[in-house]
Amino acid sequence: MATVLRKILVSAALALTASASLSVAAAAASAQADTRASDSSISLTLDPNYCLANDYGHSSSVYTEHCNSAKPGQHWTVEGDRIALALDPAWCLANDYGSSGAVYVERCNSAKPGQHWTVNGDRIALTLDSNYCLANDYGHSSSVYTEHCNSAHPGQHWTVKD
Repeated sequence: MATVLRKILVSAALALTASASLSVAAAAASAQADTRASDSSISLTLDPNYCLANDYGHSSSVYTEHCNSAKPGQHWTVEGDRIALALDPAWCLANDYGSSGAVYVERCNSAKPGQHWTVNGDRIALTLDSNYCLANDYGHSSSVYTEHCNSAHPGQHWTVKD
């Protein structure tokens, strides 16, 4: 009887161990897939060598610069209507909605309307007012700001790449 009970307990323990190992492996694979999906670059469609960037850890400024995958401030997470730094998703792309066209990063706060963006094709617009698009003064400066959407403006066309 003790031998039968021992065999049952050993079989149950092995089954639980195998199940736990599969769960851990599945969770790790899922986390890896989420990381890949959330690490995006955002570049100008007209010139994909210029990426949306932040001087991560040094300022809240957002601008365009030559794309360089080694720069952490050029990696973004685009989830729903939020665009955040991939390295630190607590920092969101923001606009001082109603005050100016300035674009910068700040601590994410879903109550702030200037932190909600809609990516539609090659256009990135404020969700609250889709007449205002993310723009760059292409060919003149690296500045990034929002302005009235204009499909003819080359600095308002963006490509989001995973």
